[in-house]
Amino acid sequence: MMLHGVVIVAMEGGRAQRQQIDQRDAMEVEIEPRAVSLTLEGPAAVLDTLSSGDVSVLLSLAGRPPATYRMSPEVILPPGVRLTATSADTLQVRVFRTGR
Repeated sequence: MMLHGVVIVAMEGGRAQRQQIDQRDAMEVEIEPRAVSLTLEGPAAVLDTLSSGDVSVLLSLAGRPPATYRMSPEVILPPGVRLTATSADTLQVRVFRTGR
């Protein structure tokens, strides 16, 4: 995945997404595992209508230089939904320059 400068990376629906904030240095990122399984708890009416777009797993890479990191993701859930388990407490994130 190509990144530019300061970014927020979100894994949504098993795919990595990125939001560009600054375009100073061209960077790439590799995240392992590529998907995270979540076990959620909440009212049946909320869980029955929940989609992958309603849940975000975020990694903030702001201000991080090229390196390999072990990071705990932030899980953003809709109101009334609670995280009870995850398949990965930490993710390995490798940030590196593209050589441009």
